[in-house]
Amino acid sequence: MRERRTGSLITVSVVAIICTCSLVTGTMHSANAKRAASASSDGSALYSSNCAICHARNGAGTPAWRAKGQPDLSRPDWQKSHSDEQIASQIKNGKGKMPGFGKKLSNEDIMALVRQVRSLKR
Repeated sequence: MRERRTGSLITVSVVAIICTCSLVTGTMHSANAKRAASASSDGSALYSSNCAICHARNGAGTPAWRAKGQPDLSRPDWQKSHSDEQIASQIKNGKGKMPGFGKKLSNEDIMALVRQVRSLKR
């Protein structure tokens, strides 16, 4: 009888340890996933690494691209004439010589870039 009780206690202990480990691992995984999502959806970092090379850090565009007709993203009239959906579509699908980023960036990343473009407004 004592052996049966000891065996039951060991089984319950093992199950409790497994559940605790699963909870801790799940919590850690969830926290890491949230951190990764936040990092990848940092509009400023995404803009710097994907857009600033042509659009410049301030959105006014580099001289070479402005000469080819690239708009100044920081101008209030440009900002006013483009909806968030239009900006997201242009980021996703490209426009003119600008490549589309829909296969490279998530929708969350694209919306972070839209917010970043909006922040360029003078």
